[in-house]
Amino acid sequence: MKYMKKEYVYTGQLHRMQALLNSPKPLDKFIGAFCSLNVSLMEDILDDDVDCNHFSRYEFYSHFVGLTDQCHKNGDQLFRVHRSRCSAAVCMEAAGETYTFSGNFTGNYISLHVFMDSDKIKSFYECITVKSPIARQHGSRPLFLSNFPF
Repeated sequence: MKYMKKEYVYTGQLHRMQALLNSPKPLDKFIGAFCSLNVSLMEDILDDDVDCNHFSRYEFYSHFVGLTDQCHKNGDQLFRVHRSRCSAAVCMEAAGETYTFSGNFTGNYISLHVFMDSDKIKSFYECITVKSPIARQHGSRPLFLSNFPF
């Protein structure tokens, strides 16, 4: 049985997350809310017209609740965020900014393409072709919103 080395939440990480949540930029707030694994923060940040991985906003919240519950059960208290890139030859959504969110305990990760329009989040989609050092860590596995139905 492989034991993962738990990464504890440090004050610096909490300050960084708080800075993202207090930022005037919608993308920073989105990243901070996603990293905090807090559904109510996410509800406050997303507009009704945001395309959430081809889910309605309310379907996305249900999937996000399932994801956060699973992360907490596995010992993750938050996600760390990393800029990533995907395989543009394979990915239909490669034009957006790509971020990989990884659990602080398990290293399990989910990658999202985020599309902005006039400093507002227009849409975000999961990326399954991500190229990130996090995705190559031994023992980490990908997470998908659609695996956590409401």
